[in-house]
Amino acid sequence: MGWRIPSEDDIIATISVAELQAYRQSANWEQDPVDILCKRAAALVRDALRTNGNVTMSPNEYEIPEGCISAAMDYVCFDVVKRNGGSATKERKEAREKAELFFERIARGEYTPVGWMESEAQITGGAGAEVVVASRHRITPAKVEGL
Repeated sequence: MGWRIPSEDDIIATISVAELQAYRQSANWEQDPVDILCKRAAALVRDALRTNGNVTMSPNEYEIPEGCISAAMDYVCFDVVKRNGGSATKERKEAREKAELFFERIARGEYTPVGWMESEAQITGGAGAEVVVASRHRITPAKVEGL
């Protein structure tokens, strides 16, 4: 997994083409609305990554980790449905909430996506436990006699 710019295909993987077309036609846009959605999604993710503080950022302001794209699309999908005047289904509301929680976890440092140009095989934060090399004797002949 690397970093890339979210695309229209990513949005279509989350919502229908008909919903996206309705969104495009919902206003007299000066700029492509799909491009706006992708940039907004990237900005949201990159803010969480910067807050995390442990992620090497891409110099391209619209690139985000591949592993964050699905949650970003779940987040913007809700905006598309809201703009189209439809009511969001329970599933879409839950997907938006899960996406928000995912980005909060990133921001708090509970989850750190792979940084830009970093290998997935790279050493991460390390082990959660350390093996004790030597310790004092906890069972001695004197303590075992009374058992």
